[in-house]
Amino acid sequence: MLVTMNVMFLQAPKLFNNMKFYFVDDFVQAFKSDLLNLVKTTGGTISETKDQLLSSDHGGVELDQATYVVYNADLSICVDVEDEASIKAQRLAAMEGVAQECGSRVVGHTWILGSIVVCSLLPLTSRV
Repeated sequence: MLVTMNVMFLQAPKLFNNMKFYFVDDFVQAFKSDLLNLVKTTGGTISETKDQLLSSDHGGVELDQATYVVYNADLSICVDVEDEASIKAQRLAAMEGVAQECGSRVVGHTWILGSIVVCSLLPLTSRV
């Protein structure tokens, strides 16, 4: 059964084909490596720097449909519950500034994970 699932996964169209991701924000390095590997495995490409994102060729796909600025949607264990909404809003505002500069959209890392789980791109209206 597992072999059949792996073969089906390899033959299926890649979920993040023609999509580029630029990871900004604080991620635990091992977790970020796992996220990068998931994006690459599912057909996405990674921009290591904002300059690389700005200067890259997007293969004829409109920039705002092909590129995503990814931020860490999780909060530190040290954050007080009262500050959570404020910190999330600050993070999102900072990422939206980067995305606007690059002509990209902002997604939390959980959007990537959720899209992979359901094998379909989740709506971008969700900031989780």
